[in-house]
Amino acid sequence: MCTAGFWTDEAGIRHYFKNRMLSKTPQHQVVDFSKEGIFIKDEHGRFEGMNKYGLYAVSLSMEPRVKRKKPRREDINKDILLNFKSVVKAVEFFKEESEKYDMGFNELIGNNDKTFYIEVTPNEIVFSDLGKTSNFACTNHSLLLTNQGNWQDTNNSSHKRLQSARNQLLQVKKYDDLKHLLSSHDNGKEGFSICSHDRTQSHTVGAYVFTPSEKRGKICLNGFPCEKDFQIFDLRNKREQKFGIYK
Repeated sequence: MCTAGFWTDEAGIRHYFKNRMLSKTPQHQVVDFSKEGIFIKDEHGRFEGMNKYGLYAVSLSMEPRVKRKKPRREDINKDILLNFKSVVKAVEFFKEESEKYDMGFNELIGNNDKTFYIEVTPNEIVFSDLGKTSNFACTNHSLLLTNQGNWQDTNNSSHKRLQSARNQLLQVKKYDDLKHLLSSHDNGKEGFSICSHDRTQSHTVGAYVFTPSEKRGKICLNGFPCEKDFQIFDLRNKREQKFGIYK
């Protein structure tokens, strides 16, 4: 379970954000920071982040889950981020691979100028070019853009987090406001908030903001963004530095 999206500032710079939620089983994540990009990896082979060209790719588990007969693939972002510069080419590759594998997740692929949101549904995979959309939020259920999803399904968490993210995006005026969004407890720390501390189910294991035009990421891993510092990873200067905690 995750909350993701992007916000565009007054200068036209697009900032991608994600609060990452994983199951109650402890899962360790690391940042792979090299000339190839800034990548978040975990022990199960999942891979996401931004490459040296400013191409960003992340996945979100879909709800309700679709059981397919194809073999499941978890690592497509690795191929996308290590081999593609163009958003369109990356999306074409995803489409080709989805004909052979069960992706099992929704996908957000973009850079500063173009973003695609890819939704896995029971009958098809929907590829949506978000065009000139300035702000966008997504959680885990499918058919978000066409409002055809079953809003009465059992995943109340997804719906509540989506509404929270949409409401808060309307209040974002500056870059630092995104860190507050990722740390939000507006439905309670143990409830269906963007930053969830409920260790009995899927809960927050980190958060990040990537800015493709600046080739920079700000990342908090293996903890709650409301409590831990974020680190700056800058592909232009190959440096790291911490900035303050945002409550």
